Amino acid sequence: MSRTHGFSRRTFLLGVGGGAASMSIVWGVSELGLQFVGSGDESLVAPPLDALAEYDGWLVPAEDKARMVLVEFADGWYRRETNAGSSWRWTQQTATLSFPNPRTSVVLHLDYRARADLFEDTPRTLAITVGDQVAHSVVPAAGRQQADVPLPAALLGEQDPVDIRIAVDRSFVPADATEGSGDTRELGIQVYRATVERSTEPARSP
Repeated sequence: MSRTHGFSRRTFLLGVGGGAASMSIVWGVSELGLQFVGSGDESLVAPPLDALAEYDGWLVPAEDKARMVLVEFADGWYRRETNAGSSWRWTQQTATLSFPNPRTSVVLHLDYRARADLFEDTPRTLAITVGDQVAHSVVPAAGRQQADVPLPAALLGEQDPVDIRIAVDRSFVPADATEGSGDTRELGIQVYRATVERSTEPARSP
């Protein structure tokens, strides 16, 4: 990880505000390899903020850190993209999130867009599964959607890490769906944010 004046660029907050809903500009800086440089070659970045943790480009305040479970974007994800202040990842038809088993119930928070406008005649189905168990199934509506999916401890079982599969029954290719597009990727859904948060249910004994 590159550093500027001794500070990690992925732990800076540059006056964009805190909170779980605040997207970290730093992620884009790290991804693009850009430097913040002022007059006299002085960095304009702030000192690292230990009270904040970064979750795939989002800064989470201290009071939320203990509840969050760090997730890995495992199989089926494309690289993060940014445009006009927004940041997202596209999935393939099936994508997997992986995280250490917390031995307690959790909630998956998914902020996504499924391009339902491309499937008005034959709507797609989005399913979220753990193992062979379906935790959530929905026909996505148009526009940006929010899903809060409870994942009970019994559903997570004893597997460690836990793998969550996010899948649609059909993918699409932008070049086939949109005139003038040269994007030939097979896409599932557009995920702006995916986080896992511990619930208040007491932890199970190992």
